[in-house]
Amino acid sequence: PFPPGGSATIIARIIADKADVYEEKRPDGSLGQRLVAEGNVVFIRGEERLSGDRAEMDDTGHGFFDNAIGYVSPGVFVEGRRVERVDQDTYRVEGGKFTPCAQPNPRWMFQASSARIDVDDTIIARKAVCRSKGVPAFYLPIVYFPIRHDGRSTGFLFPHFGYSSTKGYEIGTGFFWAMGRSADQTLYGDFYSNLGVGV
Repeated sequence: PFPPGGSATIIARIIADKADVYEEKRPDGSLGQRLVAEGNVVFIRGEERLSGDRAEMDDTGHGFFDNAIGYVSPGVFVEGRRVERVDQDTYRVEGGKFTPCAQPNPRWMFQASSARIDVDDTIIARKAVCRSKGVPAFYLPIVYFPIRHDGRSTGFLFPHFGYSSTKGYEIGTGFFWAMGRSADQTLYGDFYSNLGVGV
């Protein structure tokens, strides 16, 4: 067991083929620990599960995983060339993918050059390509994706696309307004190539 977060009540477990723990002096003069793990590294803490080829982490919980894949709360599967654990509530992902879909070939996912995951809050990804069953669907310069446990976040809904012989090509989206625990409004806007605008 390695205690990222120092006095945090949840202890982390790290499994690896090889691991070294170094004692290092901090700028304030106190002693800290830094873990360097290599080969089939697995990090387990509460609902978090990350595995990778190599990991470095200090006893504050800050660290990174190379060629990482795993799961962060609440229900987000993440994969990246490098996944940095900034603190117990924040991750940075370089060259990564993320999805809430638990299938081996997810129905949809975002692939992004970089992303920031705020656990139980949001994912903000840059230069993102949305993929449907692995096929690129569209590009967005920035994606703001809510990932709250209660599933009730005010914001724009995932865009939808379609075609019918009556309406023509269709593109649209919605805006969900979480007014309270038991009240909400959803407003939709659509554009049809044959019929024009619909609300």
